[in-house]
Amino acid sequence: MESVWRSSNFTAAMLRTNLQAAGLSHFFEEHLTTDRVRAFKPSPRAYQMGMDYFQCDRQEIVFAAFAPWDAAGAKWFGYRTAWINRANVPPEELSVNPDSITPGLSAPWSLFLICHSLPAAPARRADKEG
Repeated sequence: MESVWRSSNFTAAMLRTNLQAAGLSHFFEEHLTTDRVRAFKPSPRAYQMGMDYFQCDRQEIVFAAFAPWDAAGAKWFGYRTAWINRANVPPEELSVNPDSITPGLSAPWSLFLICHSLPAAPARRADKEG
């Protein structure tokens, strides 16, 4: 099962307010903030939070980032990544590149398309299925 959640360096209250103001809060199941792990991205603890919360492997997660450094942090951690390059800026010179780059998200459907354009995640092990 695929989930859509939002990870942020914002506090939970800041994130909730921003998503409500943008009319996007109903698109996300959960808001995971770095407050939970007391570490800011790109700390590996911030990315580990998604695996811990959803009890899944890193290969099962696609991390969509609006900042290239955030995509790099997630990629270094081992997530499949998509960079939403709304400003159409050139990629930063980092040691990794996102798996997918798109100019924007016109609708949540775009996230689905990004996820399915990336390399497939490995099949779940039988002991993890529930």
